[in-house]
Amino acid sequence: MKPMTDQTLTLDLSSLPVNDALPINEACTGDGSEPKLQEKIAERLDQYASLLEDGEETAAEAFLRKHPELQAEAGGHLESLQLLCRMSRSAAKPVDPDESLSRPPTLGDYELQGEIGRGGMGIVYEAIQLSLRRRVALKVLPFAAVLNQDQVARFRNEAHAAASLHHPHIVPVYAVGCERGVHYYSMQLINGNTLEQTLDELRTISGDSTVASATSLTENVEPPSSTVVNRGGTTTLRSVRQRDGVRAIVKMFVDVADAIDYAHEQGVIHRDIKPSNLLVDAAGKVWVADFGLARCRDAGNLTAEGKAIGTARYMSPEQIMGRPQEVDHRTDIYSLGITLYELLTLQPAFGGRCRQRLMETVATEPPVAPRRINAAIPTDLETIVLKAIAKSKDDRYSTCGELAEDLRRFLSGQPTLARRPSRVDVAFRWAVRHRTAVMTSVGFLLVAMVGFAAATAMVLHHSRQKDVALDQARHHLNQAHATVQRFGGLTVDRLTSIEGTGELQRDLLTEARNYFVDFANYASGDSRFRSELAKVQFLLGATECRLGNLESAEAAYLSAAEGLQAVLEEGSADVQTQSDLALCVHNLAALHKDTGRYKEAIAEYERATTLHERVMSHTDVPDETVANWGATQTNYATLLWESGEANDAIRRLRDAEVVLERHLDGQETNRYTRQQLIECRNTLAGLLMDDHADEAERLLEENIASLAATEHLEETEGSFWSNAVALAPECQLAIAQSNLASLLGKQQRTEEAIELTHTSIETFRNAMRRRPEDTALQQQLAIAQNNLGQLLWNQGTRQDARSAFLEAEKGFKALCESQAQEPQLLSRFAGVLHNLGVLDQQQGQLDSAVQRLTEAMEYQALAVRMAPFHQGYRQYLERHNELLDQILRQLKQKTETTQKSVSGDCPPTLKIQAASCKEREYVFS
Repeated sequence: MKPMTDQTLTLDLSSLPVNDALPINEACTGDGSEPKLQEKIAERLDQYASLLEDGEETAAEAFLRKHPELQAEAGGHLESLQLLCRMSRSAAKPVDPDESLSRPPTLGDYELQGEIGRGGMGIVYEAIQLSLRRRVALKVLPFAAVLNQDQVARFRNEAHAAASLHHPHIVPVYAVGCERGVHYYSMQLINGNTLEQTLDELRTISGDSTVASATSLTENVEPPSSTVVNRGGTTTLRSVRQRDGVRAIVKMFVDVADAIDYAHEQGVIHRDIKPSNLLVDAAGKVWVADFGLARCRDAGNLTAEGKAIGTARYMSPEQIMGRPQEVDHRTDIYSLGITLYELLTLQPAFGGRCRQRLMETVATEPPVAPRRINAAIPTDLETIVLKAIAKSKDDRYSTCGELAEDLRRFLSGQPTLARRPSRVDVAFRWAVRHRTAVMTSVGFLLVAMVGFAAATAMVLHHSRQKDVALDQARHHLNQAHATVQRFGGLTVDRLTSIEGTGELQRDLLTEARNYFVDFANYASGDSRFRSELAKVQFLLGATECRLGNLESAEAAYLSAAEGLQAVLEEGSADVQTQSDLALCVHNLAALHKDTGRYKEAIAEYERATTLHERVMSHTDVPDETVANWGATQTNYATLLWESGEANDAIRRLRDAEVVLERHLDGQETNRYTRQQLIECRNTLAGLLMDDHADEAERLLEENIASLAATEHLEETEGSFWSNAVALAPECQLAIAQSNLASLLGKQQRTEEAIELTHTSIETFRNAMRRRPEDTALQQQLAIAQNNLGQLLWNQGTRQDARSAFLEAEKGFKALCESQAQEPQLLSRFAGVLHNLGVLDQQQGQLDSAVQRLTEAMEYQALAVRMAPFHQGYRQYLERHNELLDQILRQLKQKTETTQKSVSGDCPPTLKIQAASCKEREYVFS
């Protein structure tokens, strides 16, 4: 059968030629001697092929006569082998002027000009299609592959897949054929580079030769693929460390994603996306090539069960684990994301000398975040890449079209659809890497659960017998509660020192919550459990609050307060029950304060104060009770100050300071009271700065000296379960330093203030290295960076001031995106945006200033809506509005000056901004 030629650039794949002879490895009869025979045949064919490739025609013929079994066993393939070897020898041979008139080797309608590349699935030649006199790339199936029916099928599948696709960024197939047993197909010849070559050049430009050598150490599961590119020059990209280089790469990958999305719509999954299969021509146009591993709709799966085929570094986890039934179009999204990762960082996402270790890493380990390698990568782009390469295919983009759209949104400056990996994903990955620790923790929780069940059973059993047994059973029940309390609280607190454990903490809290809910449901309505139920409701409220379930937390606190009050009214309660009730009411007040319900919070702080003072009237008052009373006074005073009652707030804090100092009375081991005294002083100093600077400075210096003298800044155990506890000592030290720096700045002692602010920032960062999941530390660090920006601006170092403000903006933005928004956080973020707006205005960047002030008003208005009784929030909103109006007038005046022909009309963008401002002013001010 003659090879089919393509005159009209259309293909009838149903007429593809097939090889009449069976491949050797399918001619077996099942005889046990057959494998050894096949090995001998293959070995001798290799020897025969070597002679042909070396041009030893006479020796080759003699070898064939010496081994007649080759003719008997492989006669149908010998002609193919001879043709391929002669083609290979001719293509590799340098041009000799004396032989310039001799005709190059041909294959059907194609005249071979030279070999371009080769791989496990084929050899690619540059060729001339004689009938059309055009240069093409001719891909030929190697002889070794002809002997394997699976590889023949895969080669034909590649031709089938590529020929069915007609897209401007997919290399088109011209014709398919088989000549004397040699399978081939022709396609467009691309003059340019593969992205693999581009990567090598970029690494050379950046001087990162270690990366280039490292990538060569990773083993491929599959031999490298051939290319259809005729190298014609070097990359136009000069650096990925610059914005333009990053954007150029992203634009290229938009086209690739569109092409792959089109292939998916046609039912074709590529399954081998990698740099060597993406080509860039001389005009900078990108092409997708090599569909050798493609899977087509309604076609059989050519990958054997449990066999991973492809290049390991770019394979998806489901591919590398040998689960072809799980491989769908999202495997291409993953491979494309991994390729984009490598182009942006110039480093492979995964590497290693050992192939097995590499495959395990791809399947289970996350790559290094791209921005840690290349800081020029914008955060939104990093988020897009991380979503594309998520381990679970359900967490990736659902289509390549979505990926392309998100890349376009990034290029145009629009918000991207991708969000940072959720805490669930991060926790799951962490749990996989720390199975032992996680299982140990879960084991502790299970023990606590068993303790709960056993204790409850004891209560039921013994209560039918006698009161003494009932008391003993209750003791065991309380021990079970205490175990869950300590496990849920302390373990979660300590996990904040491990980065990426946020969702694991949430899981542990959820288990504790479920325990408390189960007990509450069981004990509800049973008078024998009234005291225990109330305490469990309190713990449930604290847990729900930490989980962000504020409505459930409020309901639990209210139930706990009601139950504890009932126990007190029965007259059987002890001092601990009174203290528990005071703490419960305090937590309820703190919850209402944080959600802007100031009137309710004030009433609850009053009640909590009264309850605490009743407990403190007893002798031998526990230190923790005094500390909790101090926290109530500090938080209550803060609320009063925010409500415009500054004098009452200062008076309450001064009284609290006296009581706490008297109770402490030199007891350095009394850490509860000492920490609360420090927090009280920090808060009081903040309120005294404007009118009583000397007193404020004394308080802050006392705090810094006290904390600096503490050899080990330990945190108070049990702190998780109460909103009344002090901050961690290291955080208190940094806050005192930052507050004192602000005070020095107000006194025009700028140099001292800047130095001390840098010290506070370093203290915060040291603390965050130990507690990377602590959002309170993150927020305080952002505040300190904002304060540094103000000081630097006053000093006149404008660029450094902008850098500090931008760091503060980055910190607040991350917090607003990663946690439940509360009014104080929103107002602080708005303040940073206001400061950047002022800076933009003074540097003449009016458009940017309008944008920042508009955003500041949005956040501030939301804070006002959430906390309508906070006087400061409304004042800040008015200041944002005033500055925005001022900038809009400046912008309009500037427009009128430069565009007099417009008769004073402001540009459309200005009209939109002004209308937006008026709308916000009407709604919120």
